[in-house]
Amino acid sequence: MVSAQDPGLLRKALGRDLTDVELACFENLWSEHCSYRSTRPLLRTLPTAGSEVLLGPGDDAAIVRFSDTCALAIGMESHNHPSYVDPYDGAATGVGGIVRDLVGDGRVTAATDLSRGGLLAALVKVAPGSDVTLAGDPLEELFAETYGRFLVAVGDESALAGVEHRIVGKVGGDRLTLRLKDGTVVIAPGELEAALTATTRRMRY
Repeated sequence: MVSAQDPGLLRKALGRDLTDVELACFENLWSEHCSYRSTRPLLRTLPTAGSEVLLGPGDDAAIVRFSDTCALAIGMESHNHPSYVDPYDGAATGVGGIVRDLVGDGRVTAATDLSRGGLLAALVKVAPGSDVTLAGDPLEELFAETYGRFLVAVGDESALAGVEHRIVGKVGGDRLTLRLKDGTVVIAPGELEAALTATTRRMRY
């Protein structure tokens, strides 16, 4: 939210009144969450460079050396007020920013939880061209929904060092191949997404 003085500053700079859309844009861009208006002077007093700093703070997370073989991506999100008012959605946007930083670093190329449609829906969303092998019960493996499990695509498995994980397949190709204990299913591009969309539409009406 802009302060009481901000509209006057903007009006003076532009030489005219702001439209409702322009004012809404400034309310977002000049918010504490987006621009750190209140805390930026304090943040500037903190050190941002050093022999162990691999990437200083900027649009994405800063990266510091932890050891000869490990680096830490460190990010923070200013979600105190929205998280207090709406804990679930406030936390979700904070986690989204952290995932964005990991993708920006380049070692993780895609990530999503399995809360909406399970693994199958996640594959369709972030890895529609991939070859996946699942040894367990197909119904449970493909459709179990949870916030506690994630589908993550990485360029190198070393990116997951120290993280409990299971490799389920490789990304690449022009179709989704599911190698299940009872046989193999091959799904053409767009085929499953169209089916999922149609199913969702039928559930709504």
